[in-house]
Amino acid sequence: MLADLKRVHVLEDDDADNYKRKVYAGFTLGFALIIAGIILCVLCTLLGIISCIMAKNKKSGAKNADSQSKAGKDSPPTFRESESIGVESL
Repeated sequence: MLADLKRVHVLEDDDADNYKRKVYAGFTLGFALIIAGIILCVLCTLLGIISCIMAKNKKSGAKNADSQSKAGKDSPPTFRESESIGVESL
């Protein structure tokens, strides 16, 4: 009697749509995360490049400021110059 029973799986349109949404939800989320990762990678790269350029400009600006302050003897000594003078006198 049990051998005569067969399990028949019937998938209706509503069930198929729900199943398809569940399956593709992971792919949609993965795609969104990949796009977000690419955007963050580009933004972080640009931020790093801008930071390096600004640090380089700041370093060269500090050298120019030091050379200008040493060239102008009439100007009052800056903190760094007064500090180095005190250390050299010891």
